Amino acid sequence: MRVVDVGLERGERVIAFVLLMLGVYTTWQSLLMPAGTFSTPGPGFFPRLIGVLLAIASASVLLRSAWRKTAQQVTQIGHRDITAVVITLLVSAALFTPLGAIPTLGLMSGVVVKILRKGPWWSAALFGAAAAGTAWFAFVWLLGVQLPTSKLF
Repeated sequence: MRVVDVGLERGERVIAFVLLMLGVYTTWQSLLMPAGTFSTPGPGFFPRLIGVLLAIASASVLLRSAWRKTAQQVTQIGHRDITAVVITLLVSAALFTPLGAIPTLGLMSGVVVKILRKGPWWSAALFGAAAAGTAWFAFVWLLGVQLPTSKLF
């Protein structure tokens, strides 16, 4: 993968704009689902909350970068690790329904740790198993949420 030098302000604005659009899209799509209440959140509650928070944070970064006057700084984009993590997230989204939520979250967590930490596979697998167990405990046991199960098994 080729690393490209980009002006820091331009790169910051592009990323903030992309995240702003993602926040707006997430909020818009969450409006199609019932929100529920704070005591019993529906399926649209957390996507709406995350979408609104992402849009607000991204808009503030855009405004700050538009008003800030600094010397031209250069940053690099196109890092291999970041690309690998984004691909892992996209593959995880595709595996969520056929593999099930808990195995997918564990697998994704383990692969991301392996990519970013550069440690041994057993350590990443252990982290993935712990992440899967934590996700099950938080969603299924504490919150009583029924997560997608595997279509393969």
